[in-house]
Amino acid sequence: MSLLKIIIDDIKQWSDLNYFEHEIELNFSVEKNIVKNSESYNKKLLEKLKFEISTHPEINREPKDQDDEIYISQYREHLFGHQEEIITKILNRQRSASILTAYSLIEGSLKNLCSLIDNEFHFKLKLKDLNSNDDLQKYKLYFEKVLEINFTSLQPNFDYLVLNKYFRNKIAHNNSIIEFDKIKLAKNTIGLKLTNYGEIYEIQISDIEYINSIINIGEIFILDLLKLVDRRYIELKNIL
Repeated sequence: MSLLKIIIDDIKQWSDLNYFEHEIELNFSVEKNIVKNSESYNKKLLEKLKFEISTHPEINREPKDQDDEIYISQYREHLFGHQEEIITKILNRQRSASILTAYSLIEGSLKNLCSLIDNEFHFKLKLKDLNSNDDLQKYKLYFEKVLEINFTSLQPNFDYLVLNKYFRNKIAHNNSIIEFDKIKLAKNTIGLKLTNYGEIYEIQISDIEYINSIINIGEIFILDLLKLVDRRYIELKNIL
């Protein structure tokens, strides 16, 4: 297939979707770079701290005896323990903020797409008329019931976003504490780790690839959705 044909095939018949798609790709690219830069910043902080620890003469000398070994350990904790905790908390907070922003970007894009469709077709049934406790499910209802799109091809990525939104909600509203029946799910989710205090289980994002997967799948989901919206646009314009 020629590059020209690929470009032509990607052009939407509904011209507004071409601008919308450009904004989607731009916004998701910005978010990927923000995540990358925040990780790089924390990596530099950690490397600097490790260098300071490894080059400090007092805490790297050979201990004279067991008491001196305890003294060196306590002195190290006194000098650098607080800094280590700060860097860890910075990393955790930035990753938590990134997952919240990722879902905000995904849901905001879907909301804007619904508004674009409403303004074009003026359907009697509006997004606000649909009832759902979850925004993602509400948008799905809109595209299935109002625009009458077949969601089958989109379902796997949609399910992934819905499944992981549980963790997003716990980070946002419950101090990252999850219910007992979700422990197995958290343990089986790559990029998450569990810390427990008795019967309280708290999740943390241990790998930046977890956030990247949410962003990437969210972008793919919306771009694939745009293709179906464009096809439906053509059908509706031929009918109306």
